[in-house]
Amino acid sequence: MRREQKHPAGVRPGSKPAHTSALIGYTTQRDAIPAIATALTALTDPSTLTWLLSLLEQADGDAAPAVTRSREALVRHAVGPHLTVRALARRLLRQHLPGAEPPPASSPSPDTALINPLAAGLWTPDHDGIRVGDRDEVAEATQQLIDDVVGARLTRSERLLPQLGAAVRARVTPVLADDQRRSRWRERSRNLNDQTYHHIADAYLAMQAAVEDALQRAAAGGRAVRLATGNPVPDPLSWEDTLASALLDDPTPPLALESLRRPRPDLPPPSPQDLQGQPLPPNTSTEGTTPITGTVAITPATAVATIRTGPHRGWRILATAENRTIPNAQRYGPGRHLRRYRAVEIRQTDDSTALTAPPLAPGNIRTWWEPIHTAPWPPDLHHTQPLVGLDQDLAALADAPTGLGVPAPLLTPTSTLLYTLDLQPEAPFTLHDPDGPALTLVTWRTEYESGGYRLPWPRLRGCALLIRPDVLDRLREQIGNRLVLRDVATVPPLCG
Repeated sequence: MRREQKHPAGVRPGSKPAHTSALIGYTTQRDAIPAIATALTALTDPSTLTWLLSLLEQADGDAAPAVTRSREALVRHAVGPHLTVRALARRLLRQHLPGAEPPPASSPSPDTALINPLAAGLWTPDHDGIRVGDRDEVAEATQQLIDDVVGARLTRSERLLPQLGAAVRARVTPVLADDQRRSRWRERSRNLNDQTYHHIADAYLAMQAAVEDALQRAAAGGRAVRLATGNPVPDPLSWEDTLASALLDDPTPPLALESLRRPRPDLPPPSPQDLQGQPLPPNTSTEGTTPITGTVAITPATAVATIRTGPHRGWRILATAENRTIPNAQRYGPGRHLRRYRAVEIRQTDDSTALTAPPLAPGNIRTWWEPIHTAPWPPDLHHTQPLVGLDQDLAALADAPTGLGVPAPLLTPTSTLLYTLDLQPEAPFTLHDPDGPALTLVTWRTEYESGGYRLPWPRLRGCALLIRPDVLDRLREQIGNRLVLRDVATVPPLCG
């Protein structure tokens, strides 16, 4: 059998880093070039421009036709007010159109908070018109919004430009305090959000865009800050490029994850009755608000489900994690969350360890793209342990979850699984062995609720690890009958 026949349709090893989105190629297709040129001409918000320009930069030589078509727009962005946008535009022009790069943009006057650290406490002007009793609430809401949208990037960039966070806060606060702006934002929020069930729209809204605008405009004055404080940078363009990279909200992981969406496998969904008839953990209360977690079933690893259709037809489901929202019976207030986890693990016979916890270890999404080095010693496959991890907060993706957005949580392989199967990253969220793709992540969203007064939203979200059947057979040969599939449910009390 030819090796390339083992690759699922649309999945091939490539020269791009494993964390780079497979969708980058679409930005360089002939039909997309006019659309890219139009977008770069019309767009003004720094977030969308940054995402598009970053994809073009990662396309390397394939982006040349789009850059040529968009020359005028790129020249304009290369001297614009947003630091990361102009740095990316300048690099594209330098790479594909030598000589078209405009002279460096002059650095605007630096924000007061960047020069004087004491100004960080002056979160709003004295004449702002906000009542004293409202100030703490506005300040707390402002800081929370900044942390959510750009917090991780601020932490990175303040090593190069101290007090950048204070400058962003000083810019954002009066914007959020403006009554007219807040009224418009509230109206847009009401139009998008579900006011009955209190679901927040899964969208990038004007408030997030205002924070990004403040971040990049404040950072654009960085060179002037260094000059004003007696510490000028010897190579201004190189310094700006470094700061722009620290401020980059990388779009490739979110787009790669979006490309992994598949129809939901044919498995029982989370249900309020999942734990009925199952022994509850000791001292468990069936009243109150604390969710109850318990093992539904433990079966041999031969019981794992098989994918019946699509590019991974015939592959086996190594693990799944799902969250299902049940709307509030009174139609007001938040719904109840049901969770179900299925995963293979190593478990000794009659071992009752951790049966009231999911069959998953704390995970890190970085394991999908970081190179795997040879283990100093063989992994221990004898004691009870999980083989799959779950990354709850996706900290490695920095601020991407509040930008383009990503599904959370996500399943990850453990180091034990990687070393046992000798897997390496070769494609987005796909690990290979010598015969091709061996382990991959897929996601789904389904059971959409819709109505005339809100955006549709999925009540059921989930993800799965799929494994090539011969690779699963190899895993079973090494572990034997200690490799089991454990099914765990988490339900609110008194569900049923």
